[in-house]
Amino acid sequence: MRELISISAALETLLPRMIPAAGEEIDLCEARGRVAFEDVRAHMSIPPFARSPYDGYAFAARDVEGAGKYSPVTLRVVREIAAGSPAGEGIGPGEAVKLMTGAPVPTGADTVVKFETTEFTEEAVSIFEPSSPGRDVIPAGEDVLAGDVIIAKGELIDAAVSGMLAAQGLSRVKVYVRPVAGILSTGSELAGRTELIGDGKIHDSNRYSLGAACAGLGLSVRFIGTRADSPEGIAEAVKKGLEDCDLLLTTGGVSVGDYDYTASASEAAGVGMLVRNVNMKPGGTCAIGMKGEKPVFCLSGNPASSLIAFYVLAQPCLKKLCGHRDPRNPAIQVKLAHGIKKASPKPRLVRGALDLSDGTARLVPHEGQGNGVLRSMKGCNLIGLIPEGSPPQKAGAEITAWLVDSL
Repeated sequence: MRELISISAALETLLPRMIPAAGEEIDLCEARGRVAFEDVRAHMSIPPFARSPYDGYAFAARDVEGAGKYSPVTLRVVREIAAGSPAGEGIGPGEAVKLMTGAPVPTGADTVVKFETTEFTEEAVSIFEPSSPGRDVIPAGEDVLAGDVIIAKGELIDAAVSGMLAAQGLSRVKVYVRPVAGILSTGSELAGRTELIGDGKIHDSNRYSLGAACAGLGLSVRFIGTRADSPEGIAEAVKKGLEDCDLLLTTGGVSVGDYDYTASASEAAGVGMLVRNVNMKPGGTCAIGMKGEKPVFCLSGNPASSLIAFYVLAQPCLKKLCGHRDPRNPAIQVKLAHGIKKASPKPRLVRGALDLSDGTARLVPHEGQGNGVLRSMKGCNLIGLIPEGSPPQKAGAEITAWLVDSL
């Protein structure tokens, strides 16, 4: 019997072959969740000028060196500057300006004090304590300096990045094109959503769970259809799917039964298989290959198994296709919140949720860890790895786990 490939070896085989899509320029309003196609550098500092954090007075700190509670220093107020107004000409010794929140600090002033700590008239302001240069002044470039990389190629654009790009006056940004993921369900037992089930038929759930998982990564999703257990029909669907899509995910027909045709039918359609079955449980029964630059992931028909294999094997590859600079699932050390009763002859993947309530990273395993129990994947954001040959695990046992994007 051929030795099964490990998870890490499978990814080492697959990831270098994943070629990201081309770039496209889109409106900044649509950029959240997309991956930057190139480095974007700031062409100006943000804020572009020193400004006041609140309503108050700006002056030179050296002018109030001897100020005290009973010996205030009085400065002449030369003008008022509102937010959005220019700073105007600089101020001289013994002078101050009245500033509103966000107003620019003029040349010659290097400190700001709040209104409520002073006594003032329209012409003068009295300061009751010394100050220091830079005190309560928001410096130019506090957020971003001209020349800084706002977002690097391969990073995800989030809400903060969107705001930083907008602050540069940008309205468009170049991102990776969304790959189109085709989904093909196989199995003579599958019925459509509107069909009545019975007499051995079941509704196709994998189409929707895998479609949602792909969409959550930012891919476009296209349903190729459902095919009965026929090698000719599956091969035809695989060919058609790869003509229309950038990658293909299939479910069902990857075991060694008399009606498991998906892997051989994919090969007949021109797919060169790179990985045949992975040393993990569940989800290890699979076949993954390429036709040209287009990957094909033939996953189990068991709902939970197919989704676990998607997260562990397909998701890093799909993130690479989307342009992510670091597509692997982050690994962390966690403790099991409660025990695992079964031994693990193969590496066991435990699905559950991350719990940080007591300051310790814990994996809370979900109930129903069976291959077909899809409810165990609800809210799953952590997949733990129990090493091959491990005995039953006690609560508190420390294991490695992967954080996964499960929405």
